[in-house]
Amino acid sequence: VEDGTIEKQIKRLRKQTRKAKEQLKADESRLTQPEAVEHIAGKVVRTATQNGLMVKEFMELTDKNDLKKITGPENPPYPRRYYTMTLKSSFQALRRFIENIEGFPELVAVQRISIEKVEDEALVTAEVCLSI
Repeated sequence: VEDGTIEKQIKRLRKQTRKAKEQLKADESRLTQPEAVEHIAGKVVRTATQNGLMVKEFMELTDKNDLKKITGPENPPYPRRYYTMTLKSSFQALRRFIENIEGFPELVAVQRISIEKVEDEALVTAEVCLSI
């Protein structure tokens, strides 16, 4: 009786392992290939303007100290490029923009965001750090 239970557990573990490998493969396929990063970065900026956001600044982070503040002391398991954006818009437009880029087929992750209300206006200024 015990052998049958162990065999069932082994089968279940194999099935779980197979599913985990399939999920990992699917997630890895969403990682942007290095040659496509510039295209995706342009797509992010276009999406911002299409959502009515004013893009005041968009730049890649390359300074090692700035990168460590985002990634922490350990290197991420996959190569990523990090960008900062300074945006001005309504809060609703900013929310739509974040939802849109997080829905891209490629993996674009918002690493950090800070939002401040613009004095005497119904707008916000946002500093967004994202990785592609």
